[in-house]
Amino acid sequence: MPFIDVKLSESLETEKIESVKTKLGKAIPLLPGKSENYLMVNIEPECHLYFKGSNDVPPNRCYVKFDFCDTWGYDRYLF
Repeated sequence: MPFIDVKLSESLETEKIESVKTKLGKAIPLLPGKSENYLMVNIEPECHLYFKGSNDVPPNRCYVKFDFCDTWGYDRYLF
């Protein structure tokens, strides 16, 4: 099950958060065998993200980290 954890240093209105979630849901089928039906998304605005001693995170400072997990649990079952 894919899990996308989005952390932003700025605040977002609910409609913008929904828009981000919707766009991620439409993008996930680009990964073979994945669909929005099993996509988990966490969007956390107003995080205190620091890089090089600064929390001024302009759009050109976007970082992606990929982690892989052998097992996921959902509805009392492990995948």
